[in-house]
Amino acid sequence: MSDWLPLLLMTMFLHQLLHKFKPKSLWAFGFSTLVLAINPALVYGQMPFEERQLEAAHLLEQGQQALRELERDPLPFLQAALNIYQEIGDRSGESQTLNTLGYLYDLMGQPRQALEYYQQALTIASEIENRTEQSRALQGLGDICRIWSGNAGIFCHDSSDRNWQALEFYQQALDFAREASNLAQQANALGKLGDIYRDLEQYEQAVESYEQQLAIYRETTVNRWNLSFLLRDLGELYSVLGRDAEAIEVYAEFVEIMEGFRANLQELPVASQQEFTQEFVTSTYQAYANLLLQQGRGQEAQQILNLVQQ
Repeated sequence: MSDWLPLLLMTMFLHQLLHKFKPKSLWAFGFSTLVLAINPALVYGQMPFEERQLEAAHLLEQGQQALRELERDPLPFLQAALNIYQEIGDRSGESQTLNTLGYLYDLMGQPRQALEYYQQALTIASEIENRTEQSRALQGLGDICRIWSGNAGIFCHDSSDRNWQALEFYQQALDFAREASNLAQQANALGKLGDIYRDLEQYEQAVESYEQQLAIYRETTVNRWNLSFLLRDLGELYSVLGRDAEAIEVYAEFVEIMEGFRANLQELPVASQQEFTQEFVTSTYQAYANLLLQQGRGQEAQQILNLVQQ
């Protein structure tokens, strides 16, 4: 039975009832209902919009997946999604897609194009009070300011204070992510704040940011590859600050994760496989072994060094 047939049968019954009693206003209502039943497209007047919205969302997801896998060009998917969102007036979807395009152009080493997309995304997200997309856009602007200040000089004043400018963007991004209760964006912003503080040699603040990021990772399902980088950074900073026991603890977890990856590298995304270098593993393992030696734990240190030789 068609989805709209029960509505048609009900309307026919109302039509007979209304015809019998002939109240004028109710007759008009009955006639309108009958028309809607005969033409269900009128009942579901939003369906074309919803279908287009779903199409755009699917294209956006394909573009994001292509970005993660690095096996297809994400640009056609993202541009098609943006066109649809703009056509149907879905400003939330538009800002989300603009942010993703900004990230893509940043990865491609085209900061001016990335800057343009991030600024558009921020403008729209601010107008519709979409805190998550505001956070994403501000993080993107911070990235450009920090990494591409020489090429995006119209945006960042000069390289001498680019870290401080980026710090402001990341802090605003964190505030918006907290307002949106978006843990993923909070973790991203905290990690970037930690990186900035580390570059500025403000190690206590860096550790504080990283520890907050780690706390979020502990309570959510997180990519273990990203977790390993955070553990490594924390281990290095704990060691600099003389917090050797904490450094040893996070290094031990780092080694556990790395050994799992080394046993089965194909489980990593393609991009992560490219980043997984012997140098990356060796330097951290050696730092861990040195700390163990300083604690008089020579046998454990040798076990870690033996792993490097495998």
